[in-house]
Amino acid sequence: MNIFRIPCLLLFSGMLAFSQDKPFSEADFLKALGESDYQCSYLSYSKLKFGEKTLTILDEKDKEKSTGLAEVIEPGIIKKPFRDGKSIWFVFAENLETFIAMHTVHEHPATISGGKVSLENHETWAGIEIDKDNATPILKSGGTGQPFPLVKFNEYGYGAFYKNTGIKGGVASALVISRSGKTAWWLEGFQIASGAKTFRNRDAKALRRSPNTESVRRTNQFAWYLLKMGKLDQAFAHERYAEYYLLDKYGEDSEKTIEGLRIIGELRASANQHKLGPYWIGKARDLAKKHLQDEPEKILEYEVELAWSQYQEGDYDGATNTLKSLPQQPDLKKQFERREYDYANTISGIAFAQRDYDKAATWQKLIADESVKYGHTNWVKQGWIRTAAAFLAKGDSATALIALNSAIDVQEKLQKEKPRNYETHELSFACSALEQWDAALKYSSEGNFKSYYEFEEVAKLIALWNQGNKRDAMTLARKIRDRFPNGLDSLRRTDETHEMFIALIDVLSEPDSSIKVNEFRKVWSVEKERLKVRPLHNFLFYRLVAKADSLL
Repeated sequence: MNIFRIPCLLLFSGMLAFSQDKPFSEADFLKALGESDYQCSYLSYSKLKFGEKTLTILDEKDKEKSTGLAEVIEPGIIKKPFRDGKSIWFVFAENLETFIAMHTVHEHPATISGGKVSLENHETWAGIEIDKDNATPILKSGGTGQPFPLVKFNEYGYGAFYKNTGIKGGVASALVISRSGKTAWWLEGFQIASGAKTFRNRDAKALRRSPNTESVRRTNQFAWYLLKMGKLDQAFAHERYAEYYLLDKYGEDSEKTIEGLRIIGELRASANQHKLGPYWIGKARDLAKKHLQDEPEKILEYEVELAWSQYQEGDYDGATNTLKSLPQQPDLKKQFERREYDYANTISGIAFAQRDYDKAATWQKLIADESVKYGHTNWVKQGWIRTAAAFLAKGDSATALIALNSAIDVQEKLQKEKPRNYETHELSFACSALEQWDAALKYSSEGNFKSYYEFEEVAKLIALWNQGNKRDAMTLARKIRDRFPNGLDSLRRTDETHEMFIALIDVLSEPDSSIKVNEFRKVWSVEKERLKVRPLHNFLFYRLVAKADSLL
């Protein structure tokens, strides 16, 4: 395995030009850190609290597990030393919302001049040459070593995919840039970690089962947390490090590596960040075809998932070609599990994008019918909702209403069998699109949250406004808006419909304001194009926003 050939898509230019005109003081830095706890991809440091020259590890209930001394190297960089001379460095981004961490064995101070980092006290390197695409060791013995990529995690922390074979267990290194832009540190040691402020009081837990150890699983899946926060660049940097870590630990022929890469792609869809999903699942598929030739069913599973992720990214031609190249077509009558569900959804979604609404509806109805047989109730409901969407797009409201009533029947059955809170905003959207106002309001809700909103609240807002109940819509919009004293722009972007949700809340709080209306329409002109990427899944919401716009 050549670890230096991992593609580096986040390489930088001019990385040594960072500086801060007005560095914050150490006191301000520590005060800002103390206002929140942080999640970290290191399992043993999964939840942290930074105090005045202390670092506290918290448990899941926010109780102190241990506290140790920590020192501030400079505002923005914290070091936790250990008795054996090793340490962990925490390198924070400019806004202190994220960090990169490195468990070090060796620390080499450095100076920076142009594109060259001069190292102190390194056994074999005099420095590192930096250009647009690579970092190249400058050897003390003369000449240069093999180039390797650096990946930007934040403004001051870069992960190096370089294996220092002189360190037992070492798998990577890091380049840390001072905020002055003149000095740096080259750290050699163990695993690189990402960290982020705790988001919406939710811990960063692994979401997918895998054959990997708990520690590897946390590293492999931590990018999901960054994606949900909207930290897309750091998420991709962390994903690329996770790939390196899997390859280094297990090798490319291990099913643990292949499954780990697939999970990275799956979690992109889970976080509603579909871009690059096919990139990761495609890597898993390629390794499966290369190393799992005796397991055709598994290879088929990866192929179907790749097609599904290509559709979700908007690559309909790619998805079509992947489906055409399948070694065999899944038999939906024989079984109906995730592979078959993805297969049917991909064909239906592509058909909808090509405006073949009858074909799209046929496949969604098939999903609903087969899901009943195998007890996948939520898939049944989604199948009927999307069947309704396809017929509505065709202009057949009567048949769409029949499909909608089937979805409502499923939801009512769910509520009777297991009374609890269900996500029902899609059902409410479908009801509003077909002007079933009582049902639309029934399957929406009005929350009483302090720091976020729920999709069901937006469903209610749209239902009230599109029904013509301007007064109640304005009241609800203002109630949601007033939860956020720093403005709606302070909310994290976590869903492809989120920008429009925020714009709707804002404009419907003051629908008679020409400024608000103009701002709303600017957002809509951009976001409606994004919603077209997954047309079947976003059609109902698209239609509702278009109507809301016409009523302003």
